[in-house]
Amino acid sequence: MKTIDRYFQKFTGGLDDGAVHDLAKAWIYDLNNWPPDRDSADKDDDNVGTEVVAMNLIAPTDTQWRFILKVLELSNSDKVLCHLAAGPMEHLMGNHGPTYIDLVEDLAATDGKFARMITGCWRHRMSDDVWARIQTIQTVTENPIK
Repeated sequence: MKTIDRYFQKFTGGLDDGAVHDLAKAWIYDLNNWPPDRDSADKDDDNVGTEVVAMNLIAPTDTQWRFILKVLELSNSDKVLCHLAAGPMEHLMGNHGPTYIDLVEDLAATDGKFARMITGCWRHRMSDDVWARIQTIQTVTENPIK
């Protein structure tokens, strides 16, 4: 219960830009260095992946959006883009897609890296309209991630 309480306290008010940057950087590091050292992997309180899942469930949507953009900015691998698409992006669009789909379309039209990340998204709870618009981005994006 301590871990849940800690995450709730950390994320309910959102994160400032520095905390978003630090979480994004730590998550990218963990994704690029998987599997982790067995000694640290057994410590749930230190699991960055668990923190990111908690952020997806608890943090205000603007914090989630800033996290997605920061990971995108800092990432340099398709592996990270795949995890970003299949995790935070799918969650945001599945739960708040109508609020964010215009921003997603606008950014995908001007940022090839963002558009490529979108090609890794699956439907996860998205409305028919949001999913159709995501699929349009996926269809027109060159060099999709796999």
